[in-house]
Amino acid sequence: MNDFKQEISEAPKASGKAITSMVLGILSIPAACVGPLALIPAVPGLILGLMSKNSGSRGFAITGIAASVAGAVLGILVTAVVVILAIPFMFFMPLRHIEQSDHGGGYTEDSLQLEEIEVIELQDD
Repeated sequence: MNDFKQEISEAPKASGKAITSMVLGILSIPAACVGPLALIPAVPGLILGLMSKNSGSRGFAITGIAASVAGAVLGILVTAVVVILAIPFMFFMPLRHIEQSDHGGGYTEDSLQLEEIEVIELQDD
């Protein structure tokens, strides 16, 4: 009567490397705000994701790979933008100061102009 066989299959166990890859990849994305700091979790996350790509938890591994690459790319872009924006301040701002100075840059006692401040004493009434 009861010819129906119910097979209970266990869900494939998630690989520890794949989960670690995913966690490190996700952590690398907010770490990209600090620039090269994003590479610290992104590189191991990418390596672990590639190692566990053919395991039973392929979804975790692919998510880890994608998040690690995204975090690393964002970190490199943030670093590049900061460097590009810092170049004018490093090279051109000191040149403007030297051009405006009469003494070729730097201050001497003669170049400083001090204003005399008149001190008014308050008298008691």
